[in-house]
Amino acid sequence: MGIKFRNLKAEQARYGYTNEQMGQFLGMSRGSYETKLRNGKFYIDEIGLIIKLFPHLGYEYLFAKEGSEVPFPPFEEESNDALIQKNGDKEKDG
Repeated sequence: MGIKFRNLKAEQARYGYTNEQMGQFLGMSRGSYETKLRNGKFYIDEIGLIIKLFPHLGYEYLFAKEGSEVPFPPFEEESNDALIQKNGDKEKDG
């Protein structure tokens, strides 16, 4: 069957996150995370956490179905550290 979310897996690799780390971030085991990659069954709260991890990429890109034409989002000029800081400031202002 294979991995359903190739973009998610590619971005995970680009940022150096292991399946173990992704599972921990989502509050599950590595095996459970890998099963979700294969069967495509993430809960909405898990999807929300993944989008928070890659805020500049978005749902449509990360969870695109195989064969769909979803363009790669342009990178923002800001670094991930700047984006994380900005998001943290929003939560404080909140």
